[in-house]
Amino acid sequence: MIANDTDRLPDRVGVRAVLLAGIVGGTLVPVYYLLLADVTPLAWDFRAYRHAAELFVSGEPFVGVEPPVGGGEWVYPPIVVVLFAPLAAFPTWTGAYVAFTVVNVGLLALTAALIVRIAERVRGERLPSLDRTLLWLFVMGNTFAAVVLGQGQVDPLVAACLAGGVLALEREREILPGVLFGLAAVIKLFPVVVGVWLLYRRAYRTVAAAVGTGLAAVAASFALFGVDTHRAYLDLILHDRSRLSDAAAGLDPNYSALTLHRPLSALFPELSPLAYVALAVVTAFPIVAVCCLQSATVTDRLVAFLATVAAGLLVTPATMIHHAVYLLVPLLPLLYGIERPGVRRLLCLGTLFMLFPVLPAQIQRAFAVSDVPAVVTSNVMRVVTPVLSVGTVTLYGLLIVLAACVNYRLWGIGRRSSVPSRSADD
Repeated sequence: MIANDTDRLPDRVGVRAVLLAGIVGGTLVPVYYLLLADVTPLAWDFRAYRHAAELFVSGEPFVGVEPPVGGGEWVYPPIVVVLFAPLAAFPTWTGAYVAFTVVNVGLLALTAALIVRIAERVRGERLPSLDRTLLWLFVMGNTFAAVVLGQGQVDPLVAACLAGGVLALEREREILPGVLFGLAAVIKLFPVVVGVWLLYRRAYRTVAAAVGTGLAAVAASFALFGVDTHRAYLDLILHDRSRLSDAAAGLDPNYSALTLHRPLSALFPELSPLAYVALAVVTAFPIVAVCCLQSATVTDRLVAFLATVAAGLLVTPATMIHHAVYLLVPLLPLLYGIERPGVRRLLCLGTLFMLFPVLPAQIQRAFAVSDVPAVVTSNVMRVVTPVLSVGTVTLYGLLIVLAACVNYRLWGIGRRSSVPSRSADD
């Protein structure tokens, strides 16, 4: 049974505090890059998208091509460039960036609306107005959203597809969620791991729809671009973009990675790059397996979805900190759906860690501009640098979140064993 508002006030205070912290963290991103950072990477990824669109319209190769300004390059499947073709019509990159940002803001707003509905489905009731507002503001302005909007990335579209797919499947739709998950995988590739979750759900028609969507995109891509473009794309992904060689050489502490390859390369520097992939899979598999043991409630299914998507990010060597934006789809509703206080507090703690992805160079830069004594800076960096060399703050936070999911799952199984007449969500 769901407790009344008075009984749940302490719970909501904790969740609301995390949401407020995320909103504050989002405001700190532009403050840092505009006032403290040596370089402001405004619209770097967007410039790569627009440059690729211009090359596409002109009939020139665009895969892996870097724009004159910025550190990005075109790394998406060739067919995705069609989505960005309208950007080539803008006379300046600034006008195109403004238009693209408006679209991204709209997609984040859509994602926020979907997340609110998923959260209310988990709770079985309408959320208070304050919580709905905080969820909207959080999705629109959290740390990862600030990075995504600032660099002009495509992640809001993927996040909206994932959220829409989850909600549609919970509403017992079969084809629509498959199409949405398929589109997400066409754009970013790693969402193919959602197929594991769909098999766990026994949503076979949804799997078929997702596969059909992917195959249709591949067929259209080959018809439009031919074999050579796809050969160049595969070469880029398997060699340069995979970053396997970077992991083998030891990842830079200031590289914003969200992958198990960072701690694995620090712990086992002598291994080959492919060994890190195998170890990451071996590490992530038991977590996913445990979290997929039950599917009786919406909360059960969201825990399994979170573990599955997180595993996809952790085993991929090329994932970055801001890709945690995809995890908000299951994570935020779970903050309201998990009833056990200890598990919920662990979930809140992990979420809080994830929202402040500071790197050693950023900490050192903040000390430098604030005139902190050199001895203090030296002592702090002596501790911070090795810790953040093994794992980013966001990675540590995600591991805490996954620990909370495993705790929830094992506790739920134990509780059903001892009290078979009650569910884990009562």
